[in-house]
Amino acid sequence: MAITKTREPAAKPPYVRRPRLTLQFFGKRRLPLIDQWLLKELVGPGAEPPFLQIGPGGPQSPMILFAPLPKDWLAKLVGRNRAKRFDQLLAIKRCCQQHLGVLDVGFVGKREKSQDAFALVLEFRDVAQARHFCTALDAGGEAFHADVIAVLQRVFAGLITREMVYACLVPHEALTRLGEKDLKLLLPKARQSGPDNPPQA
Repeated sequence: MAITKTREPAAKPPYVRRPRLTLQFFGKRRLPLIDQWLLKELVGPGAEPPFLQIGPGGPQSPMILFAPLPKDWLAKLVGRNRAKRFDQLLAIKRCCQQHLGVLDVGFVGKREKSQDAFALVLEFRDVAQARHFCTALDAGGEAFHADVIAVLQRVFAGLITREMVYACLVPHEALTRLGEKDLKLLLPKARQSGPDNPPQA
């Protein structure tokens, strides 16, 4: 006589709520209300500066922010055509991902007249990778891939100073809530707050 074994239903794994906060290259994502509230608080009037200048020991954050970008930088490259502007931003993102190994690229703070981004955020995989990038940048960028050098020259018109480079301390999606005027007001506060990695006494 054959014995038929009945399969017991597999136990369902315990439900674990995964964080839903994600970073976007550009475009808007509808977030849960709690995440929207957190993003707003990170850059609210009473919050600490969301980015700081980088100290002698290198950044303490895996996200590097460049601000301000040259006025009309994107318009000078491709004009006002929306499709061409989108393609240019996408090409910059892909270049940085391929040759710098970044996780994401963010353009934040639209200028009021040109609609060009006021700042650029590079999100590296970890702090060590961000520090390696900053070290190469301080040395003049000669160690970068030729395509990266070309991108930096196009975006920054060949000029990047230390005063334009910051360690970003919040998800760049939080910065998308800020406009050109907001970011301009934050720049002097970031400088006055000192570096994110001050020298040890």
